[in-house]
Amino acid sequence: MVWVCEFSPAQGCFHVDTLEKVLEVNRQAVARGDMPGFVPLALFRSSEEAHAFSERWQLEHPRKGVE
Repeated sequence: MVWVCEFSPAQGCFHVDTLEKVLEVNRQAVARGDMPGFVPLALFRSSEEAHAFSERWQLEHPRKGVE
């Protein structure tokens, strides 16, 4: 199973899910004429690795105006 860590610029949050589910949600959004809300950042072999990545990213890339 492949896991994806993605980020929503509009919501300012990360999301981790399987590649299969992420692709399905994106296909559904496009079919409705919507823009997918999340940008994939990286792929992983486990949910734990993907979550660890999101935590590291947040520490290394603090968002301006967010504490």
